[in-house]
Formats: sequence, structure tokens, C-alpha cells
Amino acid sequence: MNRVSRVVVSFLLVLCLLAVPVSAMAESNSPSQSSGNDYPIVLVHGLTGWGKNEMLGYKYWGGLRDIEGNLNNNGHPRETFNNYMNRVMSSPVWTSNDISAHDLTTYGAQELNSWVKTSPNVYYFSHVGNATYRGILTGYYYPMITMNPLMMGSSKLMGSYTRKSKEPVIDKTWFPNDGLVNVVSAKYPMGQANQPYNGEVEKGVWNTLPTMEGWDHIDYIGILGANTPGYSNIYGYYHKIADQLLGLPKDSK
Repeated sequence: MNRVSRVVVSFLLVLCLLAVPVSAMAESNSPSQSSGNDYPIVLVHGLTGWGKNEMLGYKYWGGLRDIEGNLNNNGHPRETFNNYMNRVMSSPVWTSNDISAHDLTTYGAQELNSWVKTSPNVYYFSHVGNATYRGILTGYYYPMITMNPLMMGSSKLMGSYTRKSKEPVIDKTWFPNDGLVNVVSAKYPMGQANQPYNGEVEKGVWNTLPTMEGWDHIDYIGILGANTPGYSNIYGYYHKIADQLLGLPKDSK
């Protein structure tokens, strides 16, 4: 048996070993008792997934067995994706304010800030980035060339958008941003106690670190590497945060 054949056979054996025990376990269970809800069980395959009628009957979910069919026979009927999406989109949650889409608006955030307060027993720090510059002629703020291209559109909008109606009023102080968040709103919730961080920390107060110029919203997770143009040494930055947290004073017992 040549090397390629051995690799193919080994791969198929691994698939069988992974698939059969899960399927056997599913088929050995008795029909489940209804819990009173209709929450879906969503089976989502990965990038290299395949359909039930492909791969000569070898199923992605279950291998030689049929997990989907087993679930269907045990009280979990199949539902097409279109039917599921119709149920989701007809949900009353879309007309409710009890949803993150509302909380992420300036109006929703203001409502949250009116009752969500800081704890007097917790240290709060805010890390802020600004990846925009002020235009000489317009006074608007534009994304730096180092900003992730996916955020340049939203950055341009935030760098020129103002609003006088409905609180909070948005003026030119909101123009600087990191591509997704305005600098002024990233520092601390409006109306809550705050102070610039200068080495001294206080509980129950937003300790705001200096704005990192040139850093966009994605730079903070180092998704493009450790020293991508637009920021420098992301590892050192997080080491500094760790040292800072480690150096916080201990509570007296």
C-alpha cells in the first residue's frame, strides 16, 4: 500500500471513530421529554461540511448513522432554515427595547447609564484608541491609512456626524474615533465618576488611560500581528496591563 493510500485509509478510520460513538450514544437514548419550549437544535457544519446525500451516504452528522433522523424520531422534528428564519424575524423582540440592537444606540446607552452604576468595590479601567486625524479644511476627522479598511466607512461617518435633536447631543467632540467607537464615548459612561489614570487608582471610578493614538478598534486584539503599522508591540501592551492589575493594592481582611 503506497503512502497516499495509507493516508486516505487512516483519515477515513479517524472519521468513523469520531462519528460512530456519538451516533450510537444518540440512538441509545430514549425519546426525550418535552421541556415546554420550542428552542431549536441547530446543527451547523464547518467550512468543509457536506450534505446528507453527498459523500456516498457518509453523513457529516453521524458518519454511517443518521443523527438528524435520530433526533427527528425522538421528538425533535426537522425544520427548514427558511421556516426557522421566518419564526425569528416575526418575533416580537424586534419591536422591543430589550435587545442589544437598542442598547448599542446612543439612546439605549443613555438609558442603561441612567441606572447601571459602578460598584464601590471594583476597579474600572478604560483603554481608548484613536485612528483618525483632523482635516484642515473641513474640521472633520478621517481614518488614518493604517486603519483596517473594513472600518473606514464607519470611521468617516462618525468623523463628520452631528445631531442636535434627542439627547445625547452629538457635536464635533465626537468626531475622533477608532473605527467603531467614538473616543469620547469609549472613555467612560457619560455622567459617571471618572478620572485620568496617572498611576493612582480608585475603586468605583472609571480610571481612563491615555488615548492610544494610531490604534483602531481591531489593533487592541492584535489580530494582524505583534507589530503591525498603526500600533506597536501589542504583547508589551498586554504585559503592561497584567503588571498593572497585579500591582493593585490588596483588600485588607
